Amino acid sequence: MRLCIPETHQKLAVSFLRSAAEDGEQSLQTVTLDSSGKQPPDGPGVSLPFHTALLCGCSPVFKAMFSRPEFEESKAKKATLQNISAECLKAVRDLLYTGSTDVDLDTAVAVLEFFDQYEAREVLQELERCDRTSGILGRLQRDDETSESEDMKKQKKMTKKMGPLPRGRFPQFAQTTSGGQPMQQDSAEILQCLFESLVRSTETPGRGTNLVDKLFRFNLHVSLKCLENATEKPTTETSAVRKLSAFPGDRVKPIDHLHQGLSLSLDETIEKESPSLGRTAAYSKVARVTSLPEYLIIHLVRFEWKKAEELAPTDACKTKITRKMTFPHSLDI
Repeated sequence: MRLCIPETHQKLAVSFLRSAAEDGEQSLQTVTLDSSGKQPPDGPGVSLPFHTALLCGCSPVFKAMFSRPEFEESKAKKATLQNISAECLKAVRDLLYTGSTDVDLDTAVAVLEFFDQYEAREVLQELERCDRTSGILGRLQRDDETSESEDMKKQKKMTKKMGPLPRGRFPQFAQTTSGGQPMQQDSAEILQCLFESLVRSTETPGRGTNLVDKLFRFNLHVSLKCLENATEKPTTETSAVRKLSAFPGDRVKPIDHLHQGLSLSLDETIEKESPSLGRTAAYSKVARVTSLPEYLIIHLVRFEWKKAEELAPTDACKTKITRKMTFPHSLDI
């Protein structure tokens, strides 16, 4: 995943260095940050040079540290950081000097904790405003803290710190209840918005390719046959999609397992306008997966349109479906 800070922070960092250069060589000095204070099994530490003006401008903790007489009198100009891994320190350097860094989930959490520990609040705020980091959201959470694994705890910390990102980038998900709590949102709509944003930000110029399609896109072959007019010619098409739907079933066709829900979505009866009949008619829709992506997203469809009833009477509305569905850890497609 990629952590980014906007150009505004990069311009601010340049202003720190320019101001230090104008004050003289003494103000533009560098300091070596050493991550060897991190204990195994995270591997050996690393020593990296930083401009003190940049660190002081971002963090009041570093500013106080470098203002101490013992540091100013020291010729080594070196500071050993506790509980900071080499990967985290490298990511911090890349983020401050280049504006972005590619990291895994553990390092991303460590970077955020680093800026939080050293009170670099402006950097954290800039990270929250950068929508590219929103790809790390959507992590599952458990209520029982005692039963959580270390990975789950790190994911919860990341979700808490990065929670404001999608709401700032996509205002439609910033709705709150009367008590001020965020309202529950449709995960499918959030995923679609994230995909649209990531497609734009990861598209390769001149090639028309992007990271989202590379990881998630696959081909679906669909055939339609009119059930009310045998003379109407069936139609077929192949389209590129990024997720495979699984229907939860209904009273007529109840389902208990994921593969049944997938079968319902691949073989279904739909209603659409018939060119031969000049009206809405029933069609048999048969879909088949013709290629598999690197990562297959299964969408558990939990909302459906309920038709209007004249006897009740009720209007057509979007209804949420709640039904138990089991699924395997490994899905054979």
